[in-house]
Amino acid sequence: MKRMAVVKMARGFTLIELLVVITLVGILVQISSGDWRAYLRRQDFNGASRAALYAVQSGRAEAARRGTQTRVKLGPGSIVAFVDNNRSGDVDAGDTRLYTYPTSWFSLRDDVTPVLSPQITFTSDDNIESPVLTFNSMGRPVDQDGEPREWLISASDARLAELIGAPQVHLIDVYISGSARIR
Repeated sequence: MKRMAVVKMARGFTLIELLVVITLVGILVQISSGDWRAYLRRQDFNGASRAALYAVQSGRAEAARRGTQTRVKLGPGSIVAFVDNNRSGDVDAGDTRLYTYPTSWFSLRDDVTPVLSPQITFTSDDNIESPVLTFNSMGRPVDQDGEPREWLISASDARLAELIGAPQVHLIDVYISGSARIR
């Protein structure tokens, strides 16, 4: 009787195969991580720009609805539309907040106050950082003297510019009529 050779099939992976797969996965992660960080940062920046536009629209609408002056403060650290009840020119305890970004639901812990990224800045067309826009009782944008004016606000993100290698800027137009848009 002939003896048949029994060949045992090997199970599992060799160490070399495992190291090759780990190396390939590491290379793919490294390549995609820069794009992913830039994507997330771009989403934060787009959200902040949309929040600024929404705050401007809210401030304008509430000024016309209430028949009183409202203000919108764009940064640093937050975007706030408010009724300046005590005429201080800034957000404080005596004011009625109409809109705040970022809001507390962004935070998973109560002891952490959410803050707009410090690399996201807003600048007005007359080079004022963190401008405060004012709307009169008819919902029209005005300057400190109550004279009608248009605003051109530029939103920029220094960190995103570093990640993608090019400046990232959104322009927010606020027209005399009170309408606003991002371009």
